[in-house]
Amino acid sequence: MTVATLKFARRKIFLNKRNLILLVLILLIGGILILSVGRVFLLRVKAVLSPDYYGRVERIRNAEVALELFKNNPFWGVGIGGFSVFAPEIEGVKERFKYPHNILLEVVCELGLLGLFFFGALVILTLKQLSHLRRRWRYSKFHPLACVLTTVFVFCLLSSFTSGDINNPLIQR
Repeated sequence: MTVATLKFARRKIFLNKRNLILLVLILLIGGILILSVGRVFLLRVKAVLSPDYYGRVERIRNAEVALELFKNNPFWGVGIGGFSVFAPEIEGVKERFKYPHNILLEVVCELGLLGLFFFGALVILTLKQLSHLRRRWRYSKFHPLACVLTTVFVFCLLSSFTSGDINNPLIQR
């Protein structure tokens, strides 16, 4: 947004002091985030590419267990946190995994179809409200806030399909 506030006149760029300070702060904070999160990302990629990585087997086995639990308890599920009780023990891994690394599998195995219905309704209502905020604040100074909230929600939701819960533990480190 700072770059978008630059004013062009006669092929010269005018940048006031406040916008310059904001640009430097954004670049500084962005660089720190890239350096800190980037290191974790590289470590995870290295682990995934190693031949003895248990994550591939673990995720497939967890998905199988979650689907089996859903088949046995289709309407009510096994209860909140119940997946960790039935999680498979994998050779070479010290502890059982607490969730199946997919929010839909977690909801359907722990809360059943009823929970899946309410989870879907909650997601749809949230997206509807965020869309309403974006339309309502279209021409106000709060429009970027509505866009950021929508982006963060969609990111967390999509991330929870592959790596964690809706409150992604990868973000909280």
